[in-house]
Amino acid sequence: PGVNLFADGGDNKGVLRDKRDDVNNKNAYSWTTTQPAQQDYDLVVKWTLPLDFAGFQAVPISFDMRTKSPLPANSQIDVSFIDTAGAAVVLTGCSDLTSTTFTWQTSTCTLSGAATLTPGQPITVRLKLYATAGNPTEVGEVRLNYIGK
Repeated sequence: PGVNLFADGGDNKGVLRDKRDDVNNKNAYSWTTTQPAQQDYDLVVKWTLPLDFAGFQAVPISFDMRTKSPLPANSQIDVSFIDTAGAAVVLTGCSDLTSTTFTWQTSTCTLSGAATLTPGQPITVRLKLYATAGNPTEVGEVRLNYIGK
C-alpha cells in the first residue's frame, strides 16, 4: 500500500522523516517538532481489499509504534478508518496511543462499528502522529489482518 503524507491545518510545524532503527530492525516514519504546543501530521494509507477478502481477523489493524512520552498531551497516535463506501467506521483501542520510554510496541485496532468491505475496493487507514518539543512519535510497520476465501 502507498502512504500519503497530509498536513491538515495550522498545527503541523515539525519534521516528518523516514528512518531506520538498526538496533530493533525497523523502518519507521518519525514526527518531531521544536514547538511546545502539540503539533500533528497524518500518514494516510490506502489499501485495496484483495479479491479473495472474506473478512477481517479478530484484530484487523496492527502496527508498530513508539512515543517518547507516555503522556498523550506530549506525544500520541490516533487512528481512523474509512470503509469501501467512503464512510468513517468507529474503532476501538485506537486513540491516545502512547508507549513508555520510547520502546517499540504493537498497537491494535478493532472495528466497533458496521463497515462496508467490498473486495477489490479501497479502504483508508489514517494514522495521526502528535508530538511536542523533545517528544517524537514514530510508526513502523502497519498490518491489515484479513481472512481470505
